[in-house]
Amino acid sequence: MVRGGVKLQNIKIGWFKTYENCVPGNELVAWIVKNLSYKTDDAIDTLEKLVEKGVVYHVEGQMTFQNSDKALYKFQADRTDIAANMVWPWAQEFHKPLQVSAELLAKLIEVYKKLLRESEDGKCIVIE
Repeated sequence: MVRGGVKLQNIKIGWFKTYENCVPGNELVAWIVKNLSYKTDDAIDTLEKLVEKGVVYHVEGQMTFQNSDKALYKFQADRTDIAANMVWPWAQEFHKPLQVSAELLAKLIEVYKKLLRESEDGKCIVIE
């Protein structure tokens, strides 16, 4: 919602450091105020909650949201330092690898049964 509405930028800090896919805090606030009809204080509160939940994070690791053009934020979906499946919270229970393999095998057998049938002479043929 917010991520699609703001323009992500590559912002150079000093000679050697560049933050990729960032957005200044004040642009996030402005977008929420304009598009969701929030008051500025309510927009800041909402963004603080997003920072607490890890959906949005400050590029330098600060834990509170700042309504500033100097405070740069990134969206969790844009992280490049870690694999995506290691970033998103998992709300379901984990299964043991053997159980996952057995379930996958059962699904494959089910697909094969739908695609194969025996011909009159006992040979398997593929149904197209």
